[in-house]
Amino acid sequence: MDFIKTLLKNHKEKTIYPQTSLDQVIDKRTGKPLDTSYYELHEKTILAYENSKNNKVYTSMEDIGIEYGNETIKDIAYNLPANSTLIFHKKGAHVSPEVYPGRAGILTVEKADNATRVSFKFESSVMYQVGFFDFLNTSDPNNTEAMWSGWTNLLSLKSFTTFEEIGLTGGSETIKDIVEKIPLNSILQTLIISSYGNREIYPTNAGILTVKKSSHNGRVFFMFENELGGYFGYYNSYYDNNPKYNSWSGWRSYGSTIESFEEMGIIEGSETIEEIVSKLPIQTTLQLNILSNYGNSEIYPSHSGLLTVKKYQHSGRVSFLFEREDGYYVGYYNNSYEEGERWSGWKNLMGV
Repeated sequence: MDFIKTLLKNHKEKTIYPQTSLDQVIDKRTGKPLDTSYYELHEKTILAYENSKNNKVYTSMEDIGIEYGNETIKDIAYNLPANSTLIFHKKGAHVSPEVYPGRAGILTVEKADNATRVSFKFESSVMYQVGFFDFLNTSDPNNTEAMWSGWTNLLSLKSFTTFEEIGLTGGSETIKDIVEKIPLNSILQTLIISSYGNREIYPTNAGILTVKKSSHNGRVFFMFENELGGYFGYYNSYYDNNPKYNSWSGWRSYGSTIESFEEMGIIEGSETIEEIVSKLPIQTTLQLNILSNYGNSEIYPSHSGLLTVKKYQHSGRVSFLFEREDGYYVGYYNNSYEEGERWSGWKNLMGV
């Protein structure tokens, strides 16, 4: 029996969408076959990246000096210029299981300005794979295995593309509604536009909203992206019954300032230098007051002062600054050094 291009109905006369080849599955919003929708998504993705400020987009291996068929993860990570993106539509003719996790799909590789960590993403109808290539993960430049994280399929998480699928109505949703309704181990990714979504709760009027709930720690990750930039936020339900802290971090643009340990998922008073370095997002500044009743005073040069930590994307070095009236202390944490030698310790530039 041939079901090609046949819409199936359930007992409530609602259309259901079978998990089969793309030309048989109808996109819920556009009414077009998904193979057409994926092509249009690919074109729109390229356009969005091209509109990003100072971001060069490449669409083939040859564009970055690699012969298609001989590429490796390391070649792509090294050859892709800084502050650029490769968006490559891989088709089934050439199969490299050691490079690609599937026969066909859209490969997106991003490298920021002089980045030491290159992000990889591979999308198809049956998978959403991510991986990272970190140049600073080893001191041996030939140890590619240590630099490459391998592929992880996020489709092991249940995926939703509309608010209605999680029991909400697009246009009246709130941050807390989303947190409460999205199931554990799932991802919501939907397009917010003038006619869909409650624009009052997002950082801009339009963009792609991604919400991820993947653990039992009560922390839900939010991301909002458009051609102007990216924003992130966290909702920690652990603080719902603790009036001392806000459960919702608010939206912060990448490259913004964080003003509490809690926004990074760190419990104040137990923080370490290594934990701050690990959890501070790239291109972000942490700035807060260390007081007698806030912060782990054992890791700072004094019991009180203004702490400023900056993590840049172009190197593995994170700068620390601790200011008070009688001292101006600096320190550095360098991931490229051997373990045990990464933290410089504090030095008082005032010589006191």
